[in-house]
Amino acid sequence: MLLVTGERKFTSINMIKDRAIEVEQDRSVIHSYNKGSIRYIIAKDLTFDFFISVYDVNSNTAFAARITRELKEADWLKVTKRIASWKNSNVEIRAFGFQNGSNELPHIVDEFHRYVKVGRIMEVDLYGTDVRHIAIDLKTGVSYNVFMLNRIYRAGELANQIKKDDFDKGRSDPVIV
Repeated sequence: MLLVTGERKFTSINMIKDRAIEVEQDRSVIHSYNKGSIRYIIAKDLTFDFFISVYDVNSNTAFAARITRELKEADWLKVTKRIASWKNSNVEIRAFGFQNGSNELPHIVDEFHRYVKVGRIMEVDLYGTDVRHIAIDLKTGVSYNVFMLNRIYRAGELANQIKKDDFDKGRSDPVIV
């Protein structure tokens, strides 16, 4: 596995919102980039949850999921069936989330790598204390931090204010497409 350090690029929500789809908590999406179509998959307000993308460089297709609970075996079968249908794939995996020390699901990164069977873990950005907004570019596979207020944030402005108990109240079983 190749580990690369450095700051992730930034983009403004105003720059990409007309060409983006959002993946909500406990949901997943599969989308391919075609010229003039949706180009970005966005996960807004990441706190204690987990956002993962499996991106095929050859077809500009991505599976992205935002997970708050363990996946069931039936969900893993759906994921592997979808990804296995990508012919001659060259897969990259990127994972984000688990803010404020959440440690419920970090093994899912390994499970995705194991179930997908091929692919490189290109980026793992877990833990921290700030609310995150992430976009995956379907044309290039690159991940971006998204400025939701269309400006650079002040120190502490993104600090996670939600309590774990309040977060847990909004969780549901994952729905994998």
